[in-house]
Amino acid sequence: MGKNEMIAAIDIGTSKVVAVLGRVTANKKIEVIEVATAKSRGVKRGVIYDIDEVVEIVEEVLDDLKQKTEEEVTSVFTNVTGDGLRVLEKHFSISVKNIVTSADIEELDNKNYHHAVGDDEKMVQFFPIYYRTDDKEEVQDPTGKSTRRLDAYYNVLIGRKQSIENLKTCLGHAKLNIKETMVGVIASADAVLTDEEKKEGVLLLDIGAGTTEMAIYVNGVLQHVKVIPFGGNSITNDIKICYDILQKQAEQLKVEFGESVAESISQEDNKDIAVQVNKKEKLIPLKDLSKIVGARMEEILDEVLTDLKEKRLHSKLKAGIVLTGGGATLKNLDALTHQKMGLKVRVGIPNSSADIALFSDLNTPRFSTCVGLLLRGVYHTKKAEKLQLKKEAKNESKGLFSAFKSFVNKNLNVGNDEF
Repeated sequence: MGKNEMIAAIDIGTSKVVAVLGRVTANKKIEVIEVATAKSRGVKRGVIYDIDEVVEIVEEVLDDLKQKTEEEVTSVFTNVTGDGLRVLEKHFSISVKNIVTSADIEELDNKNYHHAVGDDEKMVQFFPIYYRTDDKEEVQDPTGKSTRRLDAYYNVLIGRKQSIENLKTCLGHAKLNIKETMVGVIASADAVLTDEEKKEGVLLLDIGAGTTEMAIYVNGVLQHVKVIPFGGNSITNDIKICYDILQKQAEQLKVEFGESVAESISQEDNKDIAVQVNKKEKLIPLKDLSKIVGARMEEILDEVLTDLKEKRLHSKLKAGIVLTGGGATLKNLDALTHQKMGLKVRVGIPNSSADIALFSDLNTPRFSTCVGLLLRGVYHTKKAEKLQLKKEAKNESKGLFSAFKSFVNKNLNVGNDEF
């Protein structure tokens, strides 16, 4: 990995397409250098339904990046989302020659990766839950453990095959090579959750335009993923229908004045918002608007709460709930979520870290997924470096052995057959 290598990520969402370009620094950190966004077309509730429209908009953001940076993007990290994502638990086992090696772990991962799923489904990602040795010890990393048999338990993320194929087709037509596909909410989790939160038990709610995605981590391991087919666009549509105004006007009202808790608006603050409809002025009371926003968000949170109770995970969320995505910027949504769920709540914002340097424009919840995708690029960079160092060490060891063998043959008159 050269110090000038570029890593790019592209997030194809319901409301926007975002492309981010980062530079790998000498210390294997990614420095974000530019971002390009465009209004999305051909995507509904996270699922691509018009390939030509999506290809056109992807090429638009790539051209924008090229004009800003003079860099040609040819490969990307990207994400898949949409209804149909689910988690399966899988178990595989292998025989081990006394001590567990990285090759044994890789063999188990390959078994998991090639395991068959439904005809209309495809595996997107998998996460080890734990490994078990002969003595029934459950460990996160079994490397170096003494055992004759090693069992691995995985949580596997499954998506709709057609959705994944459509994504691949779109990026292929845009002449992009996919380095890795992640589930969107997992990328967001990598950008905004701490290791401590994942260990204590946390629910991430990534509220997008078309869907709300939830991911739950307990003991540092992904436990559950669910996609709720409602998001920010549902609120916009409610406002549009209720007041018989344009979609653009409804979106502007939501973004500028949307308040999740109507009761928090005092009588003095309950001003009227003026909207032009057919060349006439329509007045919308702020409190009435907020009731519409709050009602839809409560519906989404009811879905979340029902799912938590069904999975018996509510009591395990010691670190509470983290909100991210564009919908997380709604005023007082954290207060409404706390009121509804009875857990502590914070808004998750991607920030510069030990692995990535961001500029201020990206320090907002709506860019969480793209930042998480770039962090995956950091992981690949470091993994490639480790493999290269291992390869160099192995070659060096072979070289030393060959030199020693040559010395012995030359000075001690020992033939090859005797050595």
